[in-house]
Amino acid sequence: MATSREQVAQLADPLVLIPYLQARVSRTKQGDDSRGEVVAYLGARDVAAVADEIIGATSWSFEIVEEGIFDGWMARARGRLTIHLEGGYEIVRMDTGTTKMQIKDGKVKSDSVATAIKGAPSDAFKRCFAQLGLGRELSHLSKPWVDVDYGKPKNPKQTTDKWAQELRQRAGQNDTTGEVAPVAATQSPPATTDEARAKNRWKELVKLCTDVETGVAFLVAQGVESASQLLDDEVYDRLHKILAPAEAA
Repeated sequence: MATSREQVAQLADPLVLIPYLQARVSRTKQGDDSRGEVVAYLGARDVAAVADEIIGATSWSFEIVEEGIFDGWMARARGRLTIHLEGGYEIVRMDTGTTKMQIKDGKVKSDSVATAIKGAPSDAFKRCFAQLGLGRELSHLSKPWVDVDYGKPKNPKQTTDKWAQELRQRAGQNDTTGEVAPVAATQSPPATTDEARAKNRWKELVKLCTDVETGVAFLVAQGVESASQLLDDEVYDRLHKILAPAEAA
């Protein structure tokens, strides 16, 4: 199942974050673990849930293309997010996630290795979606100091409710009902002549490759992330010569 560019754009809507907001303690006062600074947080499963709800669970895929341990104490993973659009197009985003291992007495704690190896792909996953706007607003939310119990905020709902109101204000809403306003459906405008020409050129270049995935990967590697870039005749001719040299000759 494919999705539309309008639906993908809705991933950046601050209001979609509200049902999934979590509060995480980022630091505590020196010598006093009863007070801590909390930051807004979204887990990888929450990001996936938002994506499933807005663009559909079958319209996107994610894979790890490279992973390993670097410098002996940091897990790193590079991931690729692919979103399948209507008309056979795709949006591809890649990013790298990292997770540090815990070090004690100059040595890596063995029980932190598995956690780091698992955390790096999750970080890469969230970073890929952040390129499309999902979760970016979290960094703009307040970081209050609250009462902490065993490393967790005592009253997280009070904090997440405050953040929800901040997100509504950033989205231009002033209601305090606690409900998330539905995102208005948008209708795609009719394609212009240039849009149709750009899409046809994109399809033509992709067809010259072995499959759609290879074609999209080639175009992205060449710096082409949208069909509109192919309206430049020099760009289109250069890529066409690479893919079909005999035909160009």
